[in-house]
Amino acid sequence: MRTALFYNESFRIQTEVVTGEFDTIAKSYFRTSPCSLIQRLKARKCKWCETENVDLEVHHVRRLKDLKGKALWERAMIGRRRKTMVLCTACHDLLHAGKLY
Repeated sequence: MRTALFYNESFRIQTEVVTGEFDTIAKSYFRTSPCSLIQRLKARKCKWCETENVDLEVHHVRRLKDLKGKALWERAMIGRRRKTMVLCTACHDLLHAGKLY
């Protein structure tokens, strides 16, 4: 006979003797499709200048509400509702220099 602990009624521990079958194999769930960031990186295409087969870098902001929407790249990120933008190294350098409009 097995004993199991159950959290019930505002997380008070209640010990009850439980009969029946228990799952002995842990249930695990795997993603069947990769996330959109992985798909964008595998495409090897800059989202700004659209050059293909180049080394890419990911520009990341902490929160979308931190973007003011003054620059065109900020409006693109706000419009897509994404905190990440996959850019080639040249575009990423221009973005951090404040010259990417």
